[in-house]
Amino acid sequence: MKKFTKVWISILGLLGVGLTYLASTTGLINQGFELYNNLSTPSEEESEYKNEMKLAQANYIGKSLGYIKSKLGEPIYINTNKNETEMVFSFEYFYIQNILDENEHVKQYTVTSKSEDFHPVVPYINIALGYPYKDYGDLQYYVSGMSSKLFYYIEGEYLAFPGNYNYLFLSYNQSGVDYMDNGLIGGFYADYNEPPPKDEIIDFRINSAPNSFTISTENFELESKFGLGINYFESLNIRE
Repeated sequence: MKKFTKVWISILGLLGVGLTYLASTTGLINQGFELYNNLSTPSEEESEYKNEMKLAQANYIGKSLGYIKSKLGEPIYINTNKNETEMVFSFEYFYIQNILDENEHVKQYTVTSKSEDFHPVVPYINIALGYPYKDYGDLQYYVSGMSSKLFYYIEGEYLAFPGNYNYLFLSYNQSGVDYMDNGLIGGFYADYNEPPPKDEIIDFRINSAPNSFTISTENFELESKFGLGINYFESLNIRE
């Protein structure tokens, strides 16, 4: 009888060890699946980043007001000037300004990055925001302005057929991020009538980067009624 008891105890002991091993193995398997799901399923932040990148890289020229609102939601502010309407939308990683014509179709839009980690690709030239100006090609024409509280710099390029006769502007907007963060922004002034020395422009284009791009159906002579991108002073009043 004792012999059978010992056998049963041994069998039960083995079963206990087996069940413990199975439980621990199952736990490891479940942990493995959980790790896989965490790795394979984008986080909410990653999904938001990808969605905003998609919105920032979309082409809005010619799109209707209804289409714009279906993609971007409600604007944070609206301005009107004669037959044109400005609508500005704000997201976590970027601002986007749309200029609509009298038929409520987009004739110009500007994307301005808010984050040093956000680098949307500039349409037609396929280079992301955040690189030095020199990397986007030769300088065609530019304008800059500076006051005690505001600095902006804009370079323009006519895209011709590759852009369906649109214009591209690369600019630094003080409402957005300073990708280079080297203190040069704000220390440069350029004007058609009084251009700075050539070496200053070269140095600036090497050490400074645009944080905005504009696609426009017209050459506004860099003086659109609403400017290119979100107005700096308007941005100071926005509560995110």
